[in-house]
Amino acid sequence: MIKNISIRAGFLIAIILIVNLVGTKFHFRFDLTEDKDHTLSKTTTDILDDLGGVITIRAYFSEDLPPQYVEVREGFHAALLEYANCSGGKIVYEFINPDEDASKQQDALNAGIRPLMINVLEKGQ
Repeated sequence: MIKNISIRAGFLIAIILIVNLVGTKFHFRFDLTEDKDHTLSKTTTDILDDLGGVITIRAYFSEDLPPQYVEVREGFHAALLEYANCSGGKIVYEFINPDEDASKQQDALNAGIRPLMINVLEKGQ
């Protein structure tokens, strides 16, 4: 009985290790939404395939955003991750918090990105 449990546990550990190894080599993602909201179009994948060189995308987002803008940041991050995964390494991205130091704020300004002031109403004020 104990030997049987040990064999099953060994098989389970081996399966988990194999799945992890395969997962590090290959990226799988399934879009189960009805309208395929999270699937890149054929045109987009064709463009990603035809990229001549590496494209670096720098996204400037503050960390302390109101909830509705956190969703925008997370959606943008998910889209960039999908582009990076489908581009075969031709798209590289980084998220930069311009509030961390003055040089990052200046980099954003030099790139033509202006700060956006957001007024948040809380409890009717």
